[in-house]
Amino acid sequence: INAATAGIVIGAVLKTGDLVPTGDLVFSVDYATQTAFQKTGFDIIFKAPADYAGAYIQLKDDNGMADSYLDVPLSAMSYYSGKFTETKKKNLFSKSAVSTRKDENTSINVDFSAQVPAGTFCYVICLYDAQGNISQPSEVCVTVESWGGNINLVGDWGYTKQVENGHVVIAGEESCSEHMGQTLYCDSGITKEVTFINCTSIDALDMTFKSDGTYTYYVDSVDKNLDYEASQASCELVYLDNRYVYTSKGNWAFNEEESKLTLVEFEYSFTEDGIVETEMNVEGELVLEGKIELTANSFVLTETYTYQEEVDVYEYYLNKK
Repeated sequence: INAATAGIVIGAVLKTGDLVPTGDLVFSVDYATQTAFQKTGFDIIFKAPADYAGAYIQLKDDNGMADSYLDVPLSAMSYYSGKFTETKKKNLFSKSAVSTRKDENTSINVDFSAQVPAGTFCYVICLYDAQGNISQPSEVCVTVESWGGNINLVGDWGYTKQVENGHVVIAGEESCSEHMGQTLYCDSGITKEVTFINCTSIDALDMTFKSDGTYTYYVDSVDKNLDYEASQASCELVYLDNRYVYTSKGNWAFNEEESKLTLVEFEYSFTEDGIVETEMNVEGELVLEGKIELTANSFVLTETYTYQEEVDVYEYYLNKK
């Protein structure tokens, strides 16, 4: 556990000695377990009390507490809004990023060096203030997943259909949503009440999983959206089709107990109407966390998205090539 402590990159000062909580600072973490990944680490997310100055973190395992602890100053923490931030790239599975957000306000980003192996350890966290008060500790156990997993997932897979809340959409078929009771303000001065639609069709979704724990997936899709300026000029609804091509590369992990597939992206390219955007992310970004049902020749990936007590379920069907 001492080696694991040394392998954590957190912007903290390593200290030794005994921590004696005073209990005068109210603090707790509302989860007892979490998952981390090699290279990418994990986030400690919590609701912080007013006027705290930092956190103490000490690792432990079956052999007991680590010899040293981490003193994490307030400057090493981040404000956490609990809201998903939209990016320009069109990640098909971005809904999963929304569903994993917690309604808290502070996070500590914990990165790993190469010396942190797969396995399980726990950490104890306390907050402290400038007056020397230390909260009671909260304990969380972290499972560090290794990359890769189920050998039956290795290979090339092609998309056939998706089911959105029970509605079946075949590859290449449009999936549309209506926006009723909208107002179109025409350039001529006329005002119209209209209902317009937004549509998306997925022409291709190819996924490749390799035995070394790396993946690539490729999405070719078309969005049909209202061209509002053209609609104002003609005083009729005018739609614009935009083609998006998105390629994601990174590492995959499969949790056998939960039948859960996780994709952490380290590189992507995004093409919209011939304009290409490419980006590398050395820390990695979680782009998918969903359950799968796997057979020899097919798998079904299920994403469950919960927002403000509304639950949406998306199922993606892929066959082995």
